[in-house]
Amino acid sequence: MKTLTNDLLSNRMKSLMAALFVMIFAASCGEEDPVLGDDETLNFEVDEANAETEATIESAMDDIDNITEAGMDFANVAGRHRDSELLECAEVTHDEENQTITIDYGDGCEGRRGRMRSGKIIITYTGRSLEPGSVKTVTMEDFMVDEVAIAGTRIKTNLMMTEDDTPVFRIQLVGGSATFPDGTVATRESDLTRTWIRGEDELSDESYVEGTSSGLNREGNTYETTILERIVYKRDCGRLLKFLPVSGVKEIVINGGESVITYDYGDGECDNLVTINTDGVSEEVEINPRRLKHIAKRG
Repeated sequence: MKTLTNDLLSNRMKSLMAALFVMIFAASCGEEDPVLGDDETLNFEVDEANAETEATIESAMDDIDNITEAGMDFANVAGRHRDSELLECAEVTHDEENQTITIDYGDGCEGRRGRMRSGKIIITYTGRSLEPGSVKTVTMEDFMVDEVAIAGTRIKTNLMMTEDDTPVFRIQLVGGSATFPDGTVATRESDLTRTWIRGEDELSDESYVEGTSSGLNREGNTYETTILERIVYKRDCGRLLKFLPVSGVKEIVINGGESVITYDYGDGECDNLVTINTDGVSEEVEINPRRLKHIAKRG
């Protein structure tokens, strides 16, 4: 009798365990793991954060290029002086003997478009800005844009002037880095070509960017970026607080091919929309390069 009772309990226990297994399996098929979360969603969040980091760095670098040209104009080196809002809260000094221009934003000042800048941009130059063959070497000293510290040396060489008086520059970034408020750092080396489309006034300027870059992202992963379709910036978009490119496509290869991400910036409209395609899966998102979102790290 005792043996029969034990067998009965054993059978009931096995049935209960089997039923419990089926319930757990069915539940796991219907919803994401409450601890680990949905892998696909997490991956996309990381890709979106990478896009935001990329946008922040590119926006800051474009800002530095624009400030450099405004500084050259302000010093009347290029012979094309324009009243620039980029310099309105900065102190600009020109050492003609040593061919050096220093643009000092001090401890921080906010421009008309709401961008906060601090620190110095130092330009050394040879030749006039729009003269083919002229070179500008730009270094940042404690320079920050919207709380992101930007470092490195940008070497800007005037390659040519086109028939319609459009300057084309080669821009190399050496030892570039961006340090974010949360302490994370992204590094960058790049070799780009920038075509400056000059408008009737500063706000109507556009620039076309092509080339490659590489470095480490904020998670410590290697990346290589190739611009597949030229990236287009419109200066006037900043007036609307839209700092992303208005069009163009770039491809980013993470860790030598572990993941491939493309960013499509659209059809020319001033917005902060970008279509992110990660390994064949696409989604359009709104990116704010000034939000400085921290990239979640998978632990």
